Amino acid sequence: MYYMIDDSLSPGHKGLFAENYGTIEKLHVRGQMAVSSQDVAGFIAVNNHGTIKNCSAGSGSIDEMIFPIRYSNIISGGIAGYNYGTVEGCVNLGGITSANNSGGIVGYNAGTITKSYNTGNIYGEQFAGGITAYNEQGSITKTYNTGNITSYNGTSTGGIAGYAEGGVIENSYNTGDINGYFSTGGVVGYLDDGVIT
Repeated sequence: MYYMIDDSLSPGHKGLFAENYGTIEKLHVRGQMAVSSQDVAGFIAVNNHGTIKNCSAGSGSIDEMIFPIRYSNIISGGIAGYNYGTVEGCVNLGGITSANNSGGIVGYNAGTITKSYNTGNIYGEQFAGGITAYNEQGSITKTYNTGNITSYNGTSTGGIAGYAEGGVIENSYNTGDINGYFSTGGVVGYLDDGVIT
């Protein structure tokens, strides 16, 4: 199923689903969403507690600067803002600009992300990552990023995760350019704890 998002959904809507506790599968979203300075944004779901599988956001034929999530102060992700469940087989192709946490697949991950990838350019004020901005005890497996990742203040900038606090990152790689000022890494910007294999 294909669904088009435009700016008319903002600021009242920050994603197709505010809360997901079930299974969302084979949903493909295109369009543009501008959100206010205190919003949490994800094209598929704002908060994912269930499963999002084989979904995509963006289009390779649309330039990243035409297809961004813009100016979300708290959490922005191409697929979901917060992930406490499972994101599997998902793709983000669009650009994301956020004033705080920007992730290509999810903004904040405390669940599982697997078999997913990002090609969009990601810009964040503090934490920025190709797959997730902030990984807290989450599992990230079989993912990759090819987009350029930039953190304006450069707090934590990484090709897969900007900041990792515990959890596992395995079988994942980055080929995009990483630009930050402080904690910057090809896979993880700042590893507080956890395992990378």
